[in-house]
Amino acid sequence: MKGYPSKLLFTALSCFLSSLQSFAIAIFVERRRSEWVLGWNVRLLAVAYCGIVVTGLAYYLQAYVIEKKGPVFLALWTPLGLILTMLCSILLLGDIITSGR
Repeated sequence: MKGYPSKLLFTALSCFLSSLQSFAIAIFVERRRSEWVLGWNVRLLAVAYCGIVVTGLAYYLQAYVIEKKGPVFLALWTPLGLILTMLCSILLLGDIITSGR
């Protein structure tokens, strides 16, 4: 981060390159044209929210943590994010978590 101080541009570049990779994989996996159509409904809102808010905010916070604490601190907390997500899913959404699914 010291060699590339523009966190916002770094975030935008990371999101753009990740979306290109995801698009290439998605084209290979889902070939039906009907699955690619987004209308003005909840699907479009979900894609926009996930792409803009969740991914953008996550990359920005990761860059911030790397700048302030270093990459080891981020690597330490990354597995805990999965555990916190699972706990919130159980407590807030009432999901049943099983191994192997």
